Amino acid sequence: YIPHEHGRATKNSSVDVPNVIPSWLSCAATAGWEKLQKYYPTSDGEVYLISTILDPRCKLEFFKISHWKREWTDRAKKCITEVWKKEYKPQTKAGNEANNPANPGSSVFANMYASRSTSSRIKSDDELVRYLWEKVVSPELTENDNGRVNGCLGWWKIHEAEFPNLS
Repeated sequence: YIPHEHGRATKNSSVDVPNVIPSWLSCAATAGWEKLQKYYPTSDGEVYLISTILDPRCKLEFFKISHWKREWTDRAKKCITEVWKKEYKPQTKAGNEANNPANPGSSVFANMYASRSTSSRIKSDDELVRYLWEKVVSPELTENDNGRVNGCLGWWKIHEAEFPNLS
């Protein structure tokens, strides 16, 4: 609970809190609560959703194992996709090579082999699609190991070349 003025927890709670809470702590908690209400009006705010998805240990899997409703998980994915497309995804030009499925000078067999050999990897130029497709990262891989990887930010630094715009 968050200590609130007049010895109560939050305004939605009817649980009495002992009156031994110092007034400065109650004032600080009230100010913090008001600030949170201003910037994070709900627990499913964009900042929360996007930061959770961009944590390579969590991605969308966090919402699934936390038993979020499917529609909420879909909303989280839609949220990050919209922000990605609007703010960060590089704009592609018409006639880009990615739109040309096969090399016209190659044989049918060469194209079949190329397709088959890369079938286990996702074929997308979209960094967000590739990032979400990959499995979540083991928490041990983001731990600080003699300065090699320093949390999620360290993971993103290591994968900066793979995800230059997403990182």
